[in-house]
Amino acid sequence: MKSTLLRAGAILTLLLTSLPILAHHNWLAQFDPDKPVIVSGTVIQLQMVNPHTRLFVDEVLENGEIFHWNFELAAASMLMRQGIRRDTLKPGDTVEIHAALARNIDNVANVEFIVQFDAEGNEIFRFGSARQ
Repeated sequence: MKSTLLRAGAILTLLLTSLPILAHHNWLAQFDPDKPVIVSGTVIQLQMVNPHTRLFVDEVLENGEIFHWNFELAAASMLMRQGIRRDTLKPGDTVEIHAALARNIDNVANVEFIVQFDAEGNEIFRFGSARQ
C-alpha cells in the first residue's frame, strides 16, 4: 500500500511539473524567421502582461491607410529585469520595429529589436538585438 502511494505521488509530481513545458508554444510554428519586417509607426499601447508583452503600433501605408500591428515581445518580468518599464514606450512615440512575421496572421510579428525616435527623428532608445 505504501509503495503504491509513493508511486502514485511520483507520477502525479512528474505530470504536474511537466505541464508548463507542454503549455508553451514553439516559436518556429508561429513565426517565420525568413519573413522579416521593418515597421515604422506610432505606438498605440504597450501591454506588459504575461506570458508575452504586446506592443500595438499603427503604420501609415503609402496609400494613406493605417495598418494596425500587434507585436509580441518577451514576458513582462523578463523585460523589467532588462530595464524596460510600462512607460518606456508611450502612446504617440515614434518607433521602428524589426520583427519576424507570423505565419498565419498578416499583422502579427515577433520583435527582434525596437528603435525609438524623438520628435526630430533622432534615435533615443534601442532595445533588443539584430538577427545574426
